[in-house]
Amino acid sequence: MRIVVKNVGCNPKVKEIEGSLQEMQKIVGGYIQCMPFPNNILCVLNEEGKLMNLQPNFVYNSDVIVGNVFFCSAGEEEFESLTEEQTEFIMETMHFYEMD
Repeated sequence: MRIVVKNVGCNPKVKEIEGSLQEMQKIVGGYIQCMPFPNNILCVLNEEGKLMNLQPNFVYNSDVIVGNVFFCSAGEEEFESLTEEQTEFIMETMHFYEMD
C-alpha cells in the first residue's frame, strides 16, 4: 500500500507498506485515529498524541496535529493505496500546513 509519511520536523515521504494494523500503529507510535483530508484522503495519527504530549507536526483547520502521521486513501471499508493524484496533492500541499 502506498502512503505518504509525515514525521515531526521532516518533509513528507512516499513509502510502501503492507498495511497491517501493527505496521500502521508503529508509524504513528500508538493507537490510530483517522482524520478526513481533501480528495478522499485520510490522515492517520496517534489517537492519544495530545495526551502523550507528542511534538507538533503541522496545523490543519486551526488544529495542531501532533506526532508522526501518514496519509492513505479512504476505501469503502478499509485503507487503500494513494493514487498518483492523491500522492501529488499531499506532497505539494503539506508545506502550507507546516508549523512556523
